Amino acid sequence: MKALKAEGTAAVEPLLVCLESDQRLTRSVSFHRDFFTNRNLIGVHQAAYSALCSILENQSFSKGLNPRDPAPERRRKLAAEIRDYWKECSGLSMAEGWFLTLQDDNAESKQWLEAANRLSLPINVSIDGAWVTTKPLKVGEVPPLRGESLRNKANPSVAELMAQRSDQVASSKAAQEKSTASFDKHERAAQIAICLSRWDQKAALPSLQARIRDCLNELKLGHTTLTGPLVRLMKADIQGGDRTLIADYFAWVSGHSAKEILKALHTNQADLFAPLWMTADEEATRKIADQLFNGPNSAWNPVHQATPRGGSFTGEDLVASPLISLPAFRQQLQRNLLDQNVEGTISVKDKQVTIKRANGSQRTGLRYVHDPLLPPTDAPQDYRVCDLYAQQVAVLHGAPLFELYWPVDVRDQALVKVREFVEHWGPRYGTVASPHSLRFFHSFHTNAMFTLPALDHPATEEDVKHGRAIFSLGTDKPVRVVAGAPFPQPAQWTTLKDFPITRNTEKPSAELEVTFDQEGEIWQAEEVQENGEWKRYYGFVGRHIIARVPA
Repeated sequence: MKALKAEGTAAVEPLLVCLESDQRLTRSVSFHRDFFTNRNLIGVHQAAYSALCSILENQSFSKGLNPRDPAPERRRKLAAEIRDYWKECSGLSMAEGWFLTLQDDNAESKQWLEAANRLSLPINVSIDGAWVTTKPLKVGEVPPLRGESLRNKANPSVAELMAQRSDQVASSKAAQEKSTASFDKHERAAQIAICLSRWDQKAALPSLQARIRDCLNELKLGHTTLTGPLVRLMKADIQGGDRTLIADYFAWVSGHSAKEILKALHTNQADLFAPLWMTADEEATRKIADQLFNGPNSAWNPVHQATPRGGSFTGEDLVASPLISLPAFRQQLQRNLLDQNVEGTISVKDKQVTIKRANGSQRTGLRYVHDPLLPPTDAPQDYRVCDLYAQQVAVLHGAPLFELYWPVDVRDQALVKVREFVEHWGPRYGTVASPHSLRFFHSFHTNAMFTLPALDHPATEEDVKHGRAIFSLGTDKPVRVVAGAPFPQPAQWTTLKDFPITRNTEKPSAELEVTFDQEGEIWQAEEVQENGEWKRYYGFVGRHIIARVPA
C-alpha cells in the first residue's frame, strides 16, 4: 500500500482495472472484535480501493456503493464513478478537486463533509483510511490549512459554500424525520459548520449558532446522540468570539439528567463544561459555574453523584480538568475533600486494585507492587468520598501522590497536602498544552495542563505566594533569569527516586523491574551568584511533584 501511494497518480488507472475485475483475495481478514468468531475475507479489489482513496485523498467517491461489495456489476459501477471523478479533477490540485465536490449540488452530504474537512485541515494533518496522522510542530509554528490556495476564491467562496452546505443538510427532508438518519444529518451539518470555523471563525458564527439551536431542540426531545456535536459546536462558537448561547446551553445542562448527558457524551466528559473555562473571566460565566457546582439542587453538586450507572467515577475527566481553575469548582472540590462519608470499597489482589461503588466497579493495575503501604489482606476495605477526590486530583501533573488503599492515617496526612495543592496550584491548570505534553501519562486522562505566566523579572516571594512562580532565590544576592528556549522544556530529574513504579505484567512480583517517575517539564530557570559563581536552579513539574531543583 505504501509503495502504491508513492507511485502517485500513475497508479490510478491500473488500480481502477484491479477494482473492476480482480478476483483474488489478500491474506488479510477483518473483524469487529477479536473475541467474536466472525471474520471477513479482504479481496484484492478492496486493497485497490484503499490505495485509490489514499492517492486521490478522497474516501467519498460513491453515492451509496460499498467498496467491500464483491458483486462484479457494482464494482464496475464504483470504478466508473471514481474514473469520472479522476477525469474531472485531471490537472487540478487536490484542494481544487475538493472544492469541485463542495460546489456540486448533486453530491451527497457525506461528500460535502469530506471536502470541507480536508480543505480545513492543517497541512501537518493527514487522513489515510481510518488513520489520522499529525506531524509535530515547532514551538510557535502555525501551519496553513490544506485549502489555503483557495482563499481568494469568490462567487462562491469556500466559506460561502461550507455555510450553504451546512444549512442545506440541516434543512433537508431527512433531517426533519425523527430517525437515526435524521440524527446523522444533523451531525453532518454540525461537522460542516465546525470545518467552516476552522477555515474562518467569524464567517462561521451564523452557521454555528444555527446548528447549536438545532441540536438543543433535538436534545430537548431526548435525542441524546447529538450531545457530542453540540459540545463541539459550542467550543467552536466561543472560540469565534460569540457569547450569546452560553446561557441557553447551560440551561440544557442544568435541566437534564447529569448521568444521561455524561453517558451520551462518549468523549472527554469535562468538555461538557469547556464553555465555562473558555470564558472564565466573565461575570455571567462565574454565576453559572457557581450555580452548577454549588447550587443546593444542582445535579452536578457533587459531581461524583453524576457518574453514569455502571460506569466508573468521572473524576479523571471532571476533577483533573481545567474546571479546577474555576473558583466555583474548587469550592465544591474542597468540600468533597473534607467529606468523611464512605463511598465504596477497595481491595488489592494479584497486582490488581478493585474499586467497588454503588453503581459499578473498576479494576486497575497497581502503580507499585512493592509498596510497603499495601494492605496486609485482600479483604475489601472502605474508602471515603474525600479519598476518591484526592485520588482524582493526583491525576494532575504535579499533584501529590494518593492511593485509596493506604491506611486511613496516611490518607489523612496526604489529604492535607492535596487540599493545600488545590488551593495554591489549582488556578494554574488551564488548557494551554505544551508541545511535549503528550509524552506524559497524565495527558491520556485530562486536558488540564500546568502553566505559569512569563515573568519579566526574577521571581519574588510574592510571586511564589500567588502561584506565579515555583521558587524565589531571594534578594540578598545577585539573581538573574536564564535566557533561552521558551518554557516549558521537557526534562528528567535523574536522581528523583521518590516515586517507584512497576509495570503490570505476567511476571511474578519479585521479578518486576522497578523504575521511577522522573520525567517532567521545566517552567522556570534562574541563577544566583554564590562565591563569585552563578548557580542555576530549575522550577520542575513532575508526575507528583512541583519543586526547585539544582541544575
